[in-house]
Formats: sequence, C-alpha cells, structure tokens
Amino acid sequence: MIKVVDPARVFVNSRGGALEVTRTQSQYKAVAIGGDVTIITAVAGKRHRVMGWHLSAGLAGNTSFLFYNGASAGGLILLGVNAIAGSRDFAPITESGYFECSTNTALVVVGGTTNGLVNIFYTTYTP
Repeated sequence: MIKVVDPARVFVNSRGGALEVTRTQSQYKAVAIGGDVTIITAVAGKRHRVMGWHLSAGLAGNTSFLFYNGASAGGLILLGVNAIAGSRDFAPITESGYFECSTNTALVVVGGTTNGLVNIFYTTYTP
C-alpha cells in the first residue's frame, strides 16, 4: 500500500541519520498593543519552528507584529509583519517553514499600534 503524506503538514528533522517527523500544530491568541504575548510556551530540549501564520489587525488602525525569542528583551526573530486596519496577513504553511526560536525558548509576539489576532502554525522538534 502506498501512503501519501502532505509535506506542508509534516516537518522532517534529520539528526545524525535519525529522522524525527512532527505534525504541524496551531495556536490562536489575541494580541494587545505593546504587550508581550506568549504564543507558544517553551519546551525543555525542543525548538519551535513557525510553518505559517494568519494575522489580523483590529479596525482601529494598522499594526506590526514583532516576533521574539522568549520575551521582547530576548532577541528579535522577525521584524514587522504588517497588517492594515481590518485586514489580514497570511503566510501559507510551507514544508520548511519561515523561522524558529532558540532551544528551550518560548515564541512571543508583541502587537504594534492596535490590537490584533495571531494564528500561528508551528512544529516542535528536537534540534
């Protein structure tokens, strides 16, 4: 029997010849202006890789979403994914993903000038 695996939903990590296959998960959070919001909590010995996202800004104005390692003081990962008032920014789930956190670190997002919603598609794996 032939089994087909959707590559956009699976992340294959090759560590010294061993394969680790992880499924893509999702996390949905509301983000307030200027506050740190933990999207994905830290897991000991693991990394989180962002495979895609869906961001939406509130109606009050345009905003930028900033992604950080652990906290806004912990190091910027991705600067300024923008969403215009009342609209959305979408990055489709890809096989390799877009960026990742450091090992043992949470993914934190900070909202810009208006409240918004963040839906992150991610996988957690052993580096």
